[in-house]
Parts: sequence; C-alpha cells; structure tokens
Amino acid sequence: MAAFTPDRTLVVGMSGSDVQQLQILLNQDPDTQIAVTGPGAPGYETSYFGLGTKDAVKRFQSKYSDIIFSQANITAPTGVFGTVTRLQLAQVVSKTLAVQTGVMQEVQATTVTTVNQKAEELVNHLYSCVLGRSASSTEKSIWINKAKISLLEDMFKGFFNSKELANKLVTNDQFAGLLYTCALLRDADTAGKAGWVTMLETKSRATVVANFLSSAEFKTVGKNNWSGAVGTLVVPVSATSTPVSTTTDAVCTLVAAPSTITLGQTATLSWTSSNAALPALTQGIGTVAKAGSLTVQPTSTRNYALVLRDVAGGPVKNRCRARVAVTETPTTSPPIATSTTPTTPVVPVASTTIQTNRSCTYGNTTYLHRQPRIVMVREGRDTIS
Repeated sequence: MAAFTPDRTLVVGMSGSDVQQLQILLNQDPDTQIAVTGPGAPGYETSYFGLGTKDAVKRFQSKYSDIIFSQANITAPTGVFGTVTRLQLAQVVSKTLAVQTGVMQEVQATTVTTVNQKAEELVNHLYSCVLGRSASSTEKSIWINKAKISLLEDMFKGFFNSKELANKLVTNDQFAGLLYTCALLRDADTAGKAGWVTMLETKSRATVVANFLSSAEFKTVGKNNWSGAVGTLVVPVSATSTPVSTTTDAVCTLVAAPSTITLGQTATLSWTSSNAALPALTQGIGTVAKAGSLTVQPTSTRNYALVLRDVAGGPVKNRCRARVAVTETPTTSPPIATSTTPTTPVVPVASTTIQTNRSCTYGNTTYLHRQPRIVMVREGRDTIS
C-alpha cells in the first residue's frame, strides 16, 4: 500500500517520504525510470528530489504532453511535480488507486496482508536477535511501517547502531558475533570474525556495520529470507501498463589463501564476479577479469576488495573483501642457535704416582727425603709435574 501526498508540489532540493513514493511510481514505467542502477533505481529509491528525479518528471510530462501541457498551460516539460502532473500520474498508474484525503491506497488486501506478515517476521527477528527482547505493539507497528519504505540494510543498521544495543556494552567480539548470527544467520568462522574484531578496534561500529552489510553473502541471505519484507510500498500497475523493469544484482566472491603469511611469503587472491562489466581490485591492482587469480606479496597486513562497476567511476554495484594478515616472524620458534666459536678439546689425562728422592745436609748430617711426584701422561708422553 503506497502512502502518497498529492497536495504538495515537489521540486529539486526537497526531501520527504512523498519524494520516495514519487520515484517508486515513476520507476513503474521504463520511459520514466529514474536510474538503471544506484540511487533512484528500482528498489533503491531515495527520499531526495534531485536532478535525476526532475529529469524523470520531465519525461513523464512529455509522454503525456497532450494532457499536461494544455491543462498546466505550459509549452515544454518543467520537471516540477505540480497539481496537473500529479493527477495525471495517479490516473496512469492504476485504476485500482483512489485519491482520498491526500492518500493513495492500494486495494489489494491479500497482498497487504502478505507484506505485513513478512515485515513483522523481520522486525521480530531484529528485536529478538540483536536486542534480545520482544517488541512492544507500538515498536512493532513503527518498524513494520518503516520496513515498507526502507532497504534491508537500513533496517539492520537501525538496530545494530541503536542506543539500546550500545547501552548493553557488548564487547567487540560479542558485537562481531551478533553480525554473523543476526545478519547472516550462521555462526562466525574464526578467521572471518577475527578480521571484523580487528576492524572494530580502529573504526566505528557504524562503519563496520555498513561494510559488513555490503557483503554479497548478506545480500544472498537477505533475498532468501527476507524477500518481500522491505521496500514493498510499490503501487501496482494496471493490466495495460508496462511491467516493472527489474535489474540483476551483481554478485562476487573474493578469497585469500592463505589468509595469514609470514613477511616475505605470498598469498593468492581468487575471485569470481557476474553482472558487472568492470570488476577491479583495490590496493593499486586495478581492473581485472571477471574471474581469475593473482599472487600478491604484501609487506604488511592488507585488506583487499573486489569492486564491481559497469563503467569507470560509476556507481558501485557490489563489493567483496578478503584480508591477508602478515606477521614479521614465523609462527613457530626457531631452534636456539649455539655458539660457533671453536673450543679447545679436552684431552683425556691419565696419571700415576712415582717416588722421587730429595736430600739436604744439615751440619755434618745428610738427610734423605722421599717425596711423591705425579707423572702426567698425555697422548703417549710422560710429563712430570
């Protein structure tokens, strides 16, 4: 069900939920689609009325110039979303929409029920997993409505970056564990968790959350588990309208093996990508093939990223990351070195005792004194000491 305010003129520079709904409506028709990828593209509508939105409004005015030009008394498209343009858009989008008290309402109750159920499942999961409690009826209502106009990443950011979680004083290790458990629905692998804990030590949690939620794994998990729970405020098109165009998400993988090396060793980066014309590796490597491998020899710990774009300088469609940790010394202690200074070998010594005679004369008397002497035998030589 799309909440839309038809009594406000919208121009460049304005913001609001009605701007986002205008973008959703314009994106129903490829002729008035705001963007193919990035902000403003289907599924990525924003609340800001920029030049892209103005250009889409001008294309809509030109497409229905026979009605809009005469009734608005203009001769060329202006890009201003005024009264005449609003009414014409309401008629084109669907005959199932009724303009009452400034709100366009979708009349397909079954679809609304399904959407609300999926959004409620997501909200219950976030309260239970991230905050460890159940939501009150008021909280649940607020977040269900927010889910309908939000990206999945924004919903998770709202809880991971909340004051309530900050007040719980969870450690960086616990915080990283929550990212895996609540966002990826699995236990953290040791190496991956260690990398995020290291990042949390130097960067804000909001920055780490944004990086974590940009991973290809999160997008895959999100599609498989929360499809239809967010960004569902899309007005249905009539049977004669052009079907809503869809875009294919860019997907990538990037693995470093081994992920920890000793200074001087090498690691291999291996990657795959799809639905992106211009993949490139960071750390000065540059544009690469859509799939391949590369040997790197970093001199310190490096975080590599595979960035997917369609054109140089264009919007990033996806980004995958891998980390190579470099240690300066081997992880095992080297054997203790012994002195290389030569030492004089100890020569075995054999000894024996012999008797020697010594005499002395005192007055007219001569005395004979027997004294033991030691004979030292060294390698066949007799030495008397």
